[in-house]
Amino acid sequence: MELEDAISASVRECIEEGVLAEFLKRNGSEIMSFLYQELSREECEAIREQDGYTRGLADGRRAGRREGAFEALGELVQDGALSLGEAANRLNGKGEAFVRWYREAYSDAGQKRTTR
Repeated sequence: MELEDAISASVRECIEEGVLAEFLKRNGSEIMSFLYQELSREECEAIREQDGYTRGLADGRRAGRREGAFEALGELVQDGALSLGEAANRLNGKGEAFVRWYREAYSDAGQKRTTR
Protein backbone atom coordinates (compact mmCIF):
# COMPACT_ATOMS: atom_id res chain seq x y z
CA MET A 1 0.00 0.00 0.00
CA GLU A 2 1.32 3.43 -0.96
CA LEU A 3 1.90 5.98 1.79
CA GLU A 4 -0.87 8.31 0.59
CA ASP A 5 -3.35 5.41 0.41
CA ALA A 6 -2.40 4.25 3.90
CA ILE A 7 -2.93 7.73 5.36
CA SER A 8 -6.27 8.08 3.58
CA ALA A 9 -7.40 4.66 4.80
CA SER A 10 -6.41 5.54 8.37
CA VAL A 11 -8.36 8.80 8.31
CA ARG A 12 -11.45 7.01 6.87
CA GLU A 13 -11.18 4.29 9.52
CA CYS A 14 -10.98 6.84 12.33
CA ILE A 15 -14.09 8.63 10.98
CA GLU A 16 -15.96 5.31 10.69
CA GLU A 17 -15.03 4.34 14.27
CA GLY A 18 -15.90 7.76 15.65
CA VAL A 19 -12.36 8.66 16.61
CA LEU A 20 -12.08 12.42 16.11
CA ALA A 21 -14.80 11.98 13.49
CA GLU A 22 -16.09 15.56 13.37
CA PHE A 23 -12.59 17.01 13.42
CA LEU A 24 -11.41 14.69 10.64
CA LYS A 25 -14.52 15.36 8.55
CA ARG A 26 -13.75 19.10 8.69
CA ASN A 27 -9.96 18.88 8.44
CA GLY A 28 -9.28 15.50 6.88
CA SER A 29 -7.56 16.79 3.75
CA GLU A 30 -5.28 19.11 5.74
CA ILE A 31 -4.44 16.30 8.16
CA MET A 32 -3.67 13.94 5.28
CA SER A 33 -1.45 16.54 3.63
CA PHE A 34 0.36 17.22 6.92
CA LEU A 35 0.92 13.52 7.64
CA TYR A 36 2.14 12.85 4.12
CA GLN A 37 4.60 15.75 4.27
CA GLU A 38 5.77 14.81 7.77
CA LEU A 39 6.35 11.17 6.88
CA SER A 40 8.06 12.17 3.68
CA ARG A 41 10.34 14.50 5.65
CA GLU A 42 11.17 11.72 8.10
CA GLU A 43 11.96 9.37 5.23
CA CYS A 44 14.20 12.03 3.66
CA GLU A 45 16.02 12.54 6.94
CA ALA A 46 16.54 8.79 7.29
CA ILE A 47 17.91 8.58 3.76
CA ARG A 48 20.22 11.54 4.41
CA GLU A 49 21.43 9.93 7.62
CA GLN A 50 22.15 6.63 5.88
CA ASP A 51 23.92 8.45 3.05
CA GLY A 52 26.08 10.33 5.56
CA TYR A 53 26.97 7.09 7.32
CA THR A 54 27.85 5.40 4.03
CA ARG A 55 30.03 8.32 2.94
CA GLY A 56 31.75 8.50 6.32
CA LEU A 57 32.46 4.79 6.24
CA ALA A 58 33.93 5.03 2.73
CA ASP A 59 36.04 8.05 3.75
CA GLY A 60 37.31 6.18 6.80
CA ARG A 61 38.23 3.12 4.80
CA ARG A 62 40.01 5.24 2.21
CA ALA A 63 41.96 7.05 4.94
CA GLY A 64 42.84 3.72 6.56
CA ARG A 65 44.17 2.28 3.31
CA ARG A 66 46.22 5.43 2.73
CA GLU A 67 47.64 5.33 6.25
CA GLY A 68 48.47 1.64 5.84
CA ALA A 69 50.27 2.28 2.56
CA PHE A 70 52.19 5.18 4.10
CA GLU A 71 53.21 3.07 7.07
CA ALA A 72 54.33 0.14 4.90
CA LEU A 73 56.39 2.41 2.64
CA GLY A 74 57.76 4.25 5.67
CA GLU A 75 59.03 0.97 7.07
CA LEU A 76 60.68 0.14 3.73
CA VAL A 77 62.42 3.54 3.75
CA GLN A 78 63.52 3.00 7.35
CA ASP A 79 64.87 -0.47 6.49
CA GLY A 80 66.80 0.98 3.55
CA ALA A 81 64.90 -1.04 0.95
CA LEU A 82 63.65 2.18 -0.72
CA SER A 83 64.73 5.79 -0.77
CA LEU A 84 62.19 8.40 0.29
CA GLY A 85 61.86 9.47 -3.36
CA GLU A 86 61.35 5.91 -4.59
CA ALA A 87 58.64 5.36 -2.00
CA ALA A 88 56.92 8.63 -2.91
CA ASN A 89 56.96 7.73 -6.60
CA ARG A 90 54.98 4.55 -5.89
CA LEU A 91 51.98 6.50 -4.62
CA ASN A 92 50.50 7.83 -7.88
CA GLY A 93 50.09 11.48 -7.03
CA LYS A 94 50.21 11.13 -3.24
CA GLY A 95 53.99 11.39 -3.02
CA GLU A 96 54.11 14.87 -1.52
CA ALA A 97 51.60 13.91 1.16
CA PHE A 98 53.67 10.81 1.92
CA VAL A 99 56.89 12.81 2.25
CA ARG A 100 55.17 15.22 4.69
CA TRP A 101 53.72 12.28 6.62
CA TYR A 102 57.07 10.47 6.68
CA ARG A 103 58.99 13.50 7.95
CA GLU A 104 56.42 14.06 10.69
CA ALA A 105 56.22 10.38 11.65
CA TYR A 106 59.97 9.81 11.72
CA SER A 107 61.21 13.23 12.85
CA ASP A 108 62.59 12.02 16.21
CA ALA A 109 66.04 10.70 15.26
CA GLY A 110 64.62 8.31 12.68
CA GLN A 111 62.31 6.58 15.13
CA LYS A 112 58.65 6.31 14.24
CA ARG A 113 56.40 8.13 16.64
CA THR A 114 53.45 6.20 17.91
CA THR A 115 50.06 7.89 17.91
CA ARG A 116 48.59 5.74 20.65
